[in-house]
Amino acid sequence: MSVTYNVGNWFFNTNAQLHRFSFKYDEDKGSLTDWYVNASVGIRL
Repeated sequence: MSVTYNVGNWFFNTNAQLHRFSFKYDEDKGSLTDWYVNASVGIRL
């Protein structure tokens, strides 16, 4: 998911990603959740 907001020459952006992985091996099972969020601010010249 990404969201960008523009105000005049300025922009603000947020980007997020979520990944969930489940596994099972014989009697063992579990899951892994991996996520990150990036944010940026910039100006257009």
